[in-house]
Amino acid sequence: MTMLTRRKFIISSAATAAPLFGRAFAAAAAPKIVVIGGGFGGVSLARYLRRHDPRLSITLIERDAQYATCPSSNGVLGGLYPLSQISFTYARVKASGIVVINEEALSIDPAAKTVALASAQTVKFDYLIVSPGIDFMWSSIQGYSEQAAEIMPHAWKAGPQTSLLPATGVHAGWWVGGDWRAGNAVSMPTWALRARIAHRLLSHGAQAEIEDHHPRCER
Repeated sequence: MTMLTRRKFIISSAATAAPLFGRAFAAAAAPKIVVIGGGFGGVSLARYLRRHDPRLSITLIERDAQYATCPSSNGVLGGLYPLSQISFTYARVKASGIVVINEEALSIDPAAKTVALASAQTVKFDYLIVSPGIDFMWSSIQGYSEQAAEIMPHAWKAGPQTSLLPATGVHAGWWVGGDWRAGNAVSMPTWALRARIAHRLLSHGAQAEIEDHHPRCER
């Protein structure tokens, strides 16, 4: 059985959806397609649709004007490069002919086919794609909150937390500010990481830290 990856899913979704939009365009005016969420999923689908048919009317709604990628964020945590290297604006998305609205989507009215924005404006759609990504449900983590995350950062979501975490001196199982000669050890639990490449990223980050700051320690 062939494993369905995220990349294959996005491509196949766009390939399936595009003919439907194309038929609607042939029958009437260009359909209004609205995508909520400017992460990998939302932007990829919007750009694949734009590539398939430049006549489509596509609007991307994303709260933030800049997106920091989780992939490669370990390099920022390890001090290998700055956060700006994995941070991107939506300039190229706009340049491809997609309308980008940097506002928060508050609600969806499926009957009226509208999306209500934080500014009290509404955006009409014929087809809606919702790809908001994931976030914390703070109420479900006892004793943890957005305020607590400023003291004990999680950095699961790239951005300000990625910059904040290195200041604490701890990242994903290793102590980057400690004294390795005092016998500190590295432990990378396999059960806690769902991405297979995460172990490689963590080990490379630890290796870079050791070689740069603790060249005489055993490894």
